[in-house]
Amino acid sequence: MDAPTPVTPPGWYDDGHGSWRWWDGERWTEHTAPKGQAPATPAPQTAAAQPPGREFVTAPRSKLVWLLPVALVICALLGVGGALALGSAMSFDSTPLKQTYADYVRAERDKDCATLQRVTTTEFRDDLVEPRFDCTTWQSLRPEWTDGKARWAMSFGRDGILVAEERTSDGDTVGSRLVTYSLVKRDGHWLLSDSDD
Repeated sequence: MDAPTPVTPPGWYDDGHGSWRWWDGERWTEHTAPKGQAPATPAPQTAAAQPPGREFVTAPRSKLVWLLPVALVICALLGVGGALALGSAMSFDSTPLKQTYADYVRAERDKDCATLQRVTTTEFRDDLVEPRFDCTTWQSLRPEWTDGKARWAMSFGRDGILVAEERTSDGDTVGSRLVTYSLVKRDGHWLLSDSDD
């Protein structure tokens, strides 16, 4: 069973750009205050009034969640010959997938837009910045996590799946979470295509 994710209480937190920003317990709001001034607690907002930002949206589960069990059932039905034929399409060499994830972690840490665009799909980037990705907005966002390490990965043809452990920190509390990433192979390169928290 996973450990509960620590909850950051509502409050004023350093936004990393010389100001305080209000965290309402669920997301960052548009309320800011200069560092030298004691900020007042803002009035509660409705969900509709929240500014757009980097929020984790529950996405449909990856097709790989059901693809692997189906492949194993087919292997069992076809016998050893079928299993060998199907197994040739599966790859347990996780190095290229893990390298793509490592490049993504570096891009997030360094706010390197060129690397981010090289290792992710357009759809993945659009999920980082709503409604549509742009480098300037992405570079100004405070990261949701501080470090990540790929724990397991495999590919099946042109699709891949990777499980990573990501450390989170709100300044006072450090935690971790497991995130599943789907990858696709395009033009000989693996790209992160979506994630499931």
